[in-house]
Amino acid sequence: MYFIFFAGILLLAVDDARRQSVPAAISDTWTIALALCSLFSNRGNFLVGICFLVAGGLFAYCTSGMGSADVLVLAASAWTFGGLLTLFALLLACLSGISYGLCIRTKRLAFIPHLLVGTLLALFLNLFLPLA
Repeated sequence: MYFIFFAGILLLAVDDARRQSVPAAISDTWTIALALCSLFSNRGNFLVGICFLVAGGLFAYCTSGMGSADVLVLAASAWTFGGLLTLFALLLACLSGISYGLCIRTKRLAFIPHLLVGTLLALFLNLFLPLA
């Protein structure tokens, strides 16, 4: 499951960084595969991922600030790692994105690469400072 997650998020991050667009066929297939893996392996994470999907979708719709692929990556992260680590990864991704946006002085940026960085940092920090 971890291999599927990191292979997919790496592919989406590269596409997002290059074009600020992600192919729907790839992101949807990847998300469905992770959702099904989570459904059969850990139903608690499956429900948390659904909550991230609904809450992220509402946030993206109301603010027009996040794309649908960003929401799918958050849900996939929750399906793979659980809610607490995903929230920590989101915090680190936001800090990374804000820092990068201030350095290059832009208002629009690709967020999936920052979600990848946030997830990797959260997993690394979780090794030394366990969240739960």
